[in-house]
Amino acid sequence: MKVCPVCQYEEEEDSEVSCAICGSDLESDSIPSEDSDVKESVAKEEKTDVEESVIEKEKTDVKKEVSENISEEVPEMTDEEKETDVKKEVSENISEEVPEMTDEEKETDVKKEVSENISEEVPE
Repeated sequence: MKVCPVCQYEEEEDSEVSCAICGSDLESDSIPSEDSDVKESVAKEEKTDVEESVIEKEKTDVKKEVSENISEEVPEMTDEEKETDVKKEVSENISEEVPEMTDEEKETDVKKEVSENISEEVPE
């Protein structure tokens, strides 16, 4: 059995010359030099860039798919529907802003209207 000096993986076969996990040389008893660490670090960064690229592509694909689904599900409103929607909204706003008249206010309003009509009909 050989133990990798870099990742401590235990290789069962004594005939193996490189680690099955990290690829380090199992023949040397020393820890790899800084130069090999740099090579390994560069490989990891490249992998990270590739992974990031894949993730970005997947995000773009998902956004595109969601956008397509939304436009399929929500049809464009016709001008008539838009006008009806606006009228409904205006009507709701008006009814919220104008309080309903009390019976007393209605009576006063009717009396005022009758009085105005009488004065218009009677010549001076």
